[in-house]
Amino acid sequence: MPDAHRNYATQLEKWGSFRALAANYDFASADDPWNSRLDALVDPFAIFDLEGLTVGVIGAGAMGRGIVQVAATGGCCVKLFDNRPGSS
Repeated sequence: MPDAHRNYATQLEKWGSFRALAANYDFASADDPWNSRLDALVDPFAIFDLEGLTVGVIGAGAMGRGIVQVAATGGCCVKLFDNRPGSS
């Protein structure tokens, strides 16, 4: 799988004009010879101030439902969006 990660990193560096988020992945550190560079390109979350409303966005990955459930149980107002039909 390291080749797929490196390809994604290369494409993200070349074409990405947006922040990439992934909260539940541990990408290899820069010291690892198999490093895909994703540790420097992907953030676990982003926080935005939208006219006084603070919005946190988490790169949920495969654990999206679990992350949303924990946040909702803790009293947060949450919404989950997934690009796969029927998955969220």
